[in-house]
Amino acid sequence: SSDLIKIFNTQTSQFCDAIYSFNLNVINSVVAGTNITDSICDNLAGQNYTLTDFDPDVLNGQPAGNFIITYYNTQADAQLGINSIGNSLNIPPGSSSITVWIRMQNISNPNCFDLTSAVITINPLPTVTTIGQIIECNNYTLLPIANGTYYTGPNGTGTQLNPGDVIDITGIYYIFAG
Repeated sequence: SSDLIKIFNTQTSQFCDAIYSFNLNVINSVVAGTNITDSICDNLAGQNYTLTDFDPDVLNGQPAGNFIITYYNTQADAQLGINSIGNSLNIPPGSSSITVWIRMQNISNPNCFDLTSAVITINPLPTVTTIGQIIECNNYTLLPIANGTYYTGPNGTGTQLNPGDVIDITGIYYIFAG
């Protein structure tokens, strides 16, 4: 279609007719996904979280090739597109919740963008009963413990052992709660 634009010349008080062509590109609105969450377990040494794991939720079914997704500590930084934190976030031990701000920007027009946020909930580690080194001559009977279950392998692997079981083989045994 064609559009006719009339320009009024304020110096001559006359309308001047002219036809000029121009390109108009209409880009669909950028709509980022919402209600983005994740839940992880705490780590005594802290941990790195890969923020790009949120990308599918941010895109919400839209083609990834049409957008640039960047991550921020604050909504203000995301709005301005400054101080991006990269694709990885260091989560210190003892954190309970972290909100990350996300900017989803049209790749062909940086003025077309939407903001959303993601909340990472960090669940505390369960309480586990600790037992010091035990040295016995013949065998050892496992005592009742308040928190956790005995296993022959780490992280709840191997054979589960119970209070009252008699251990007569030297080795490393584990208490796991999870």
